[in-house]
Amino acid sequence: MRKILIGIIFFILVSGLVSAAKRGDMATNALADDDRNDQNRNDVQAPAATATTLQAAQETAQVRVQQNQGQGLSDCMQELLKKQPNILREKAQAICNYRVHNMLTLANRAQQIESADVSEFVELQRGKIESSIEECPTEECKTRAQERLQRVERLNEAAQKRLQNIEQKRVRVLQDIASLQAKPEFLSYKMEGFRARVVNRNLLEAAKNNFLKAKQDYLQARKNYKESLLKFHEIKKKVQECKESETDECVSYKTEIITRTKEHLMNSVENILNHLNKLKSKVESSESVSSEEAGEIMAKIEEKIAAVGSIKNKIQVAETKDGLVDAAKELREILAKSKIKLKEYAARTVNARIGGIIAKSKQLQVRLERVLSRMTERGIDTTTTQQMVDEFNALIENARSNYELAVAKFKEAKAKETPDEKLIQEAQQYMKDAHKSLKDAQQKLKDITQSIREAGGESEINEAETEEDAAEGGE
Repeated sequence: MRKILIGIIFFILVSGLVSAAKRGDMATNALADDDRNDQNRNDVQAPAATATTLQAAQETAQVRVQQNQGQGLSDCMQELLKKQPNILREKAQAICNYRVHNMLTLANRAQQIESADVSEFVELQRGKIESSIEECPTEECKTRAQERLQRVERLNEAAQKRLQNIEQKRVRVLQDIASLQAKPEFLSYKMEGFRARVVNRNLLEAAKNNFLKAKQDYLQARKNYKESLLKFHEIKKKVQECKESETDECVSYKTEIITRTKEHLMNSVENILNHLNKLKSKVESSESVSSEEAGEIMAKIEEKIAAVGSIKNKIQVAETKDGLVDAAKELREILAKSKIKLKEYAARTVNARIGGIIAKSKQLQVRLERVLSRMTERGIDTTTTQQMVDEFNALIENARSNYELAVAKFKEAKAKETPDEKLIQEAQQYMKDAHKSLKDAQQKLKDITQSIREAGGESEINEAETEEDAAEGGE
């Protein structure tokens, strides 16, 4: 599973398609969500409100939005004309229309694009590209943007409509990302690189080295455990055969079984300790697990390490069968109590990694729509590729849904006073389903990339990467 997950991340990064969600739109969209939540609360508190009252409130809100847009447009025009007195007023109007549009919440922007006719949308795109030309730092950038503007204006109505649909989808995905990052399941992945936390480089390297050592020690301890178990069973059989005999040979067997029991128990303990240390190092080095969650899991693991270490000391000093039997009993009790919890800790760590990949993949959806937009501007037919992108989006959405269900089950299991294996198993199944969707999405991404290349749109990937951020005004 780890290799597959790393493969997905690697492919995304190599493709050069992932971009971070921009904070401005996330903030405005979050405020819009708050407004909607406030409205919902008001609806509950005042169920008797008449349709007329609600309509009046909506009209008032609409007027407020229009007033703000009008003020924003006026301010933009004044600033732009002051900065560039010779700029054509038609061009300044187009730029400011787009910039005011870009200041709207994502939901309002998507709705505006959806409700616009083709000519209105093309005018919006013209302002978008003109705005990017104004902000281009180099002449080369300006030339590329001007060529884009000419291509958009030459498109027939059908191509312009396709471009409008692509832009609408892109803004909807941005809206989805903003909503996603407001959810508790994804709060950890707001930082750059979609990491839940930053692990100091030296600590990260040390944790990785500790993990590799613990893994090697675990494999060796596992081998020693199997060998000692085999020897234990052999001497145990001989002791049973000597049950009614007191020969010197049988006496030696009864003495040897204590040695073999002690050896087997020590190997069992080492096997458990190395497994715990391996898991601890994995959590320490994971940047997908939040600091709070990592601290909680490692504290619990340390408790188990200390408890098993205490039993190890008892085994080392035990010289009688009864002493070893007592130690073995304690070890079994700890394992019985810890088995499910350790499964939970390991699964939560892997599931957190899946969450980070989903967050990255949502950004990839935006970049893919940008590439399709560039291809459409060049007159390239994107019908087949768009269908693949829609399928990719559906797979990521399915992974997101299953990831959230897994998180919910883990939380439910965590709240239980006693471990609940059924809940852990349910969470693991959701996690596996999410992982399968991501695996399928990885293959779909390869198909999309191939489709883009075959359609002659490979250069659009680089253009979308370098030009879109400037055109979006930091979106």
